[in-house]
This record gives sequence, C-alpha cells and structure tokens, in this order.
Amino acid sequence: MKILLLSDSHGIDGTIYEAYDRERPDKVFFAGDGISGMLEFRDCYADPSVETYMVCGNCDFDHFGEFEFSQTINVKDRRVFLTHGHREHVKSGISYLVTEAKLRGCDVAVFGHTHVQADISKDGVRSVNPGAAASGRYGLITIDDSGIEVSLKKI
Repeated sequence: MKILLLSDSHGIDGTIYEAYDRERPDKVFFAGDGISGMLEFRDCYADPSVETYMVCGNCDFDHFGEFEFSQTINVKDRRVFLTHGHREHVKSGISYLVTEAKLRGCDVAVFGHTHVQADISKDGVRSVNPGAAASGRYGLITIDDSGIEVSLKKI
C-alpha cells in the first residue's frame, strides 16, 4: 500500500499533481492548509479509486466545520493519526502529537504545520511530516507485511 503524504500547499498546488503523477499512490493523505486545492484535485484529476483523506489546517477557514482537524485511518494492520498539528502544538515538539496518536491506538502520525520534513520515532509512534507542498515537498509511506517505509521527497 503506497500512500502519498501532502500538507501545506497554501494554494500553490503544482506539487500535488506532480507528486501524484510521479508516485501513482493507492491513497492520498493531506494534512491541511490548502483543502480547496485538494478538493479540486480529488474531484477533477485523481483516479476515483484512489482514496483521499483530508483534515483542516489552521488556514483552511472556508472549510472549518466541513472537515475535521484530525482523523484516524485504518491501513492494512496499522492505524494512522492524520492531523495538521496546530492543535497538538507541533511547533514546540511532538510530545503531544505522540500522546494523541497513542490514545487513538495509532502507531503512525502524519502531520504538517511546521513546513519542515520529518520522520521521527518516539514511544512506539512514527511521526511523519511531508513538509510544505508549496515548497515542492511531499512524502511517501509504504505499508506492507514487512513494515513501514517512509520516503521524504522534493519535486
């Protein structure tokens, strides 16, 4: 299972399309701040069989109430906590993010907000930030029987 990770496009949507075409994922996870562009991508471009999961970021004002700020997604035998990260105070570290992921029974947390790519394992939770799509950054998670592989990339 190949999952494309995106966040923080802030209306600069080229990376979304380019990363999707390059990687041809099974699923797409978007960690907020640019939902309008993701909706257009999902509805007008992406293969309808590719599931797209999105959460609101602190700059997605037009979609507050329409999308949650976080969600838990089952992928194979894993649980993924998808969040923007502003409510988990990720600019001050990932302790609260890891605590939230563990409370939800997740072993992977995908977040954005800082615009900085990261792949950090702490207390049994692998926390991944794909970086800002507005700056050409994205991530990829592959989940299979052998485990989880993370790649942080740039267009």
